[in-house]
Amino acid sequence: MIKKYFDKLPYKRSYVVAAFAIWNLLFIPVILEIFKNYDNPDFGVKWLPPLIFAFFTSVVVLISKRFRREILKEGKTFTDIRKDVFLISILMLVFLLLQVQFIFKIF
Repeated sequence: MIKKYFDKLPYKRSYVVAAFAIWNLLFIPVILEIFKNYDNPDFGVKWLPPLIFAFFTSVVVLISKRFRREILKEGKTFTDIRKDVFLISILMLVFLLLQVQFIFKIF
């Protein structure tokens, strides 16, 4: 069943697995903070690394044709992933702005 799902994606399987693994590893400090201070966790900047990773990766996909060639399967083009990349870029930018606003208590 998972093989069918990976076959439909325009991305290479190695890219999907690596991006998912890095994304989850970057959340380890957040999870540890929850277990350490269960009643009153102070996340601070611990949310920033995974958000920055996702935003930076999506921007690099937008800018770099070489990186696109590395992550896309043979015969796939940027038009196949354009909506995904723009959605991830916009969501991560909004989450980053909200996190910065929360850290510095701007509003």
